[in-house]
Amino acid sequence: MSKPDREAMLERDHDQLSIRRQCQLLTLTRSGVYRAKLPAPDDDELALRRRLDELYTAPPWGRGG
Repeated sequence: MSKPDREAMLERDHDQLSIRRQCQLLTLTRSGVYRAKLPAPDDDELALRRRLDELYTAPPWGRGG
């Protein structure tokens, strides 16, 4: 069973099982359960990251300047 499937099984307001116990049973880390999910980057941010990576990893003799 995949991690997203196990996370979907987690019931935050379960009467008898605490979050801690559910995480143990589902083999999930509690830090991953409590941490807020980051939104996916948009296309502009991905393009900017790609360009920065190109500039950072370019050899010094190929930067032309």
